[in-house]
Amino acid sequence: MTRFLALFLLLMPGVAATRAQDDDRVVFQRAVDDFFAGSIERSVAGFDTLARNPALAPELWQRGIALYYAGRYKDCRL
Repeated sequence: MTRFLALFLLLMPGVAATRAQDDDRVVFQRAVDDFFAGSIERSVAGFDTLARNPALAPELWQRGIALYYAGRYKDCRL
Protein backbone atom coordinates (compact mmCIF):
# COMPACT_ATOMS: atom_id res chain seq x y z
CA MET A 1 0.00 0.00 0.00
CA THR A 2 2.85 2.39 0.75
CA ARG A 3 4.32 1.98 -2.74
CA PHE A 4 0.94 2.70 -4.29
CA LEU A 5 0.53 5.85 -2.20
CA ALA A 6 4.04 7.04 -3.11
CA LEU A 7 3.39 6.46 -6.81
CA PHE A 8 0.04 8.23 -6.58
CA LEU A 9 1.61 11.26 -4.91
CA LEU A 10 4.34 11.40 -7.54
CA LEU A 11 1.84 11.27 -10.40
CA MET A 12 -0.70 13.67 -8.90
CA PRO A 13 0.94 16.92 -10.15
CA GLY A 14 0.92 15.51 -13.68
CA VAL A 15 -2.77 14.67 -13.42
CA ALA A 16 -3.55 18.20 -12.27
CA ALA A 17 -1.53 19.66 -15.16
CA THR A 18 -3.33 17.41 -17.65
CA ARG A 19 -6.71 18.50 -16.32
CA ALA A 20 -5.69 22.16 -16.63
CA GLN A 21 -4.58 21.58 -20.22
CA ASP A 22 -7.86 19.83 -20.99
CA ASP A 23 -9.79 22.73 -19.45
CA ASP A 24 -7.79 25.18 -21.57
CA ARG A 25 -8.56 23.17 -24.70
CA VAL A 26 -12.28 23.24 -23.87
CA VAL A 27 -12.24 27.02 -23.31
CA PHE A 28 -10.24 27.53 -26.51
CA GLN A 29 -12.59 25.40 -28.61
CA ARG A 30 -15.62 27.15 -27.14
CA ALA A 31 -14.08 30.55 -27.96
CA VAL A 32 -13.43 29.45 -31.55
CA ASP A 33 -16.94 28.03 -31.87
CA ASP A 34 -18.44 31.23 -30.44
CA PHE A 35 -16.47 33.29 -32.96
CA PHE A 36 -17.74 31.30 -35.93
CA ALA A 37 -21.27 31.38 -34.51
CA GLY A 38 -21.11 35.18 -34.49
CA SER A 39 -20.94 35.50 -30.70
CA ILE A 40 -17.87 37.72 -30.86
CA GLU A 41 -18.09 39.14 -27.33
CA ARG A 42 -18.41 35.65 -25.85
CA SER A 43 -15.48 34.52 -28.00
CA VAL A 44 -13.34 37.41 -26.75
CA ALA A 45 -14.27 36.57 -23.16
CA GLY A 46 -13.07 33.01 -23.67
CA PHE A 47 -9.80 34.12 -25.23
CA ASP A 48 -9.34 36.68 -22.44
CA THR A 49 -9.69 33.87 -19.91
CA LEU A 50 -6.92 31.94 -21.63
CA ALA A 51 -4.73 35.03 -22.02
CA ARG A 52 -4.50 35.35 -18.23
CA ASN A 53 -2.02 32.48 -18.41
CA PRO A 54 1.32 34.07 -19.44
CA ALA A 55 2.41 30.82 -21.12
CA LEU A 56 -0.64 30.79 -23.40
CA ALA A 57 -1.06 34.50 -24.14
CA PRO A 58 1.65 34.81 -26.86
CA GLU A 59 0.12 31.92 -28.81
CA LEU A 60 -3.41 33.34 -28.97
CA TRP A 61 -3.37 35.06 -32.34
CA GLN A 62 -7.05 34.14 -32.63
CA ARG A 63 -7.74 36.51 -29.74
CA GLY A 64 -6.42 39.41 -31.82
CA ILE A 65 -8.80 38.58 -34.65
CA ALA A 66 -11.74 38.29 -32.26
CA LEU A 67 -10.79 41.61 -30.67
CA TYR A 68 -10.65 43.21 -34.11
CA TYR A 69 -14.15 41.98 -34.95
CA ALA A 70 -15.33 43.25 -31.55
CA GLY A 71 -14.03 46.70 -32.48
CA ARG A 72 -11.41 46.69 -29.71
CA TYR A 73 -8.60 47.77 -32.02
CA LYS A 74 -6.21 49.04 -29.35
CA ASP A 75 -6.49 45.77 -27.45
CA CYS A 76 -5.39 43.88 -30.55
CA ARG A 77 -1.84 45.09 -29.99
CA LEU A 78 -1.43 43.58 -26.52
